[in-house]
Amino acid sequence: MSVSAHYQSEEKTLTIQVEGDFNFKLVSDFRSVYKDMNNQSIKPVVDLRETKHIDSAALGMLINLRNYFGGDNAEVCILNCRPQIRKILTVARFDKLFEIK
Repeated sequence: MSVSAHYQSEEKTLTIQVEGDFNFKLVSDFRSVYKDMNNQSIKPVVDLRETKHIDSAALGMLINLRNYFGGDNAEVCILNCRPQIRKILTVARFDKLFEIK
């Protein structure tokens, strides 16, 4: 399990990658990759390509990320979901809060 991030200054995009299980054990690691960013001008992208499973703590972390970057005004994108993860996000109605690709 790991979290990493890459900031693309030209596009003002912060891409956060989660590898393995996205769960409670990653709370502080997940928060640490974006907490010092200027939240007004950055578009966060969460890449779940290497994520095998998410739990309710992960859903909370995604909501906290969205709130940090502007709440209802934030444009947070979630990319590369496995089918079972996409289903969890859809059942939780995250497709109404995030752009899921």
